[in-house]
Amino acid sequence: GGYRGYNNSTQDGVIAFAGININEKLRVGYSYDYTLSALNSVSNGSHEIVLNYKVNLIKTAKPGKVIYNPRF
Repeated sequence: GGYRGYNNSTQDGVIAFAGININEKLRVGYSYDYTLSALNSVSNGSHEIVLNYKVNLIKTAKPGKVIYNPRF
């Protein structure tokens, strides 16, 4: 969760959020923002849904030939 505001006189909102990993590549999240300030007369809060899909663009490096370096 979270809180938005600078001090007691500027309390603006509270946030609740949660997420879950569906599998190694897919994640789903949800958040709700409830407005505490005077804006709540025109806003009942906001919802957000996030889908995150991981794409592996970098190939893993293959181990190369080992070259031993003698130290003197």
